[in-house]
Amino acid sequence: MPSRVSAVKDFPQLRDVKALQEFLGIMNFYHRFIPNLASILRPLYQVINTSKLRQALNWTNEMTQSFFASKQALAEATMLVHHCTDCPIALTCDASDKAIGAVLEQLGTHGRWEPLVFFSRQLRKPEIKYSTFNRELLGVHLATRHFRYMLEGRQFTIYTYHRPLVHPMSKATELQSARQHRHLSAISEFSTDIRHISGKKNVAADCPSRAVTDTNAVSLGIDYTAMAAAQTSSADVQAYNTALTNLQITSTKLNNHGPELLCDISPGRARPIVPPDFRRSVFEAVHNLSHSGVKATVKLSEKFGEIRMAWPTTLS
Repeated sequence: MPSRVSAVKDFPQLRDVKALQEFLGIMNFYHRFIPNLASILRPLYQVINTSKLRQALNWTNEMTQSFFASKQALAEATMLVHHCTDCPIALTCDASDKAIGAVLEQLGTHGRWEPLVFFSRQLRKPEIKYSTFNRELLGVHLATRHFRYMLEGRQFTIYTYHRPLVHPMSKATELQSARQHRHLSAISEFSTDIRHISGKKNVAADCPSRAVTDTNAVSLGIDYTAMAAAQTSSADVQAYNTALTNLQITSTKLNNHGPELLCDISPGRARPIVPPDFRRSVFEAVHNLSHSGVKATVKLSEKFGEIRMAWPTTLS
């Protein structure tokens, strides 16, 4: 199915170092699926290391070969991923002042996000004049429509780099135009779970946080084998597992080793659901790291739970 990867293979040649950095971020996000990627990209990285951000690129034959070889490698890696109807999926959308793009991914059996299919489209002349909000909204609308046959009847999260796009789905918001109403209505037929990804946390920077699932939690000395057993016997955790929420609960291993734990994978990383018997020990472990008093520890624990672990409340 060449259409699955046409957005990758047709990626235009880049003009400046900043655009090249963004391209390398995309490639590095999927480095696990591309053998010898570091060698393929070496000529492009040499340019990054010796050039200024806005400097125009002077393409050499070696750079051109590296650019096209990396696109081909990502396209081939995408073609090897088989769509699994039982795996969690996520749709990430972005829009620039000239084009929109999206990638549909699935969380594979090894706890890694795998690219299924890419989508991109140039903005038409009237669309170029849209506000940032309207361009981002259009991007999500067109992406859900483009992938509708893979999204219909599935529960999934939409990720956007534009924070204001999250609010209309999560709370009552006064929209400005009939077009916005139409687009939001069409999107909501597929999913109302839209979440923000910071633009500064680009795909290159976000990749380690997805790969190294729980490095901070491991350093706390938590016994995950005992936690797994406690999850199994905890009515609270089992109820949390079956409750109708925006969370995506699945059994997975942290860092691909150790016991399987019930985790929330909706943020793009596995967050273990902490049984009641473990909440105090996790709280105290964070306190020992902070040494900042109870209020600061509660705040840090809430942040820690938001990013690394999942539990209904910080303290009961």
